[in-house]
Amino acid sequence: MASAASILSQFTSFIDGFRLPDGADLKRLVTYLFAAQSGVTALAGGGRAGSPILALGYNQIDTVASGSDSVQLPPANPGAVVTVFNNGAQTLAIFGGYDPASAATDTIVDHSSTGAGGASVTLASGYVGELICFKAGIWKLLLSA
Repeated sequence: MASAASILSQFTSFIDGFRLPDGADLKRLVTYLFAAQSGVTALAGGGRAGSPILALGYNQIDTVASGSDSVQLPPANPGAVVTVFNNGAQTLAIFGGYDPASAATDTIVDHSSTGAGGASVTLASGYVGELICFKAGIWKLLLSA
């Protein structure tokens, strides 16, 4: 999903100069920075198609019934951050976002790699992964110890 726009392009009233920002833009910014959801159930059997799409911000995956049940990230726009806590009993598969209009799939670069990434990464039970987008279409996974 190679989009040239950064996360700041989502806020139309954030332009240089003195002016009042739009209240809707401020609400959207607070949602991006402080959103949290829990009770997420990973897709049984895994795979991108049909897996729940996580929100920007903090996500607690509470139900991971079998190994490699999956979730999906939102589009990778520069500046986006998604934190995932696997509170389930099994290993979680995390897939990059998918844009059906262009058939483009985001790439995820694992914490131990600086090279080419793949379509998904795994997150062990009890671990937290932070996914940060520095470049459009690419997520970088930072893994808790």
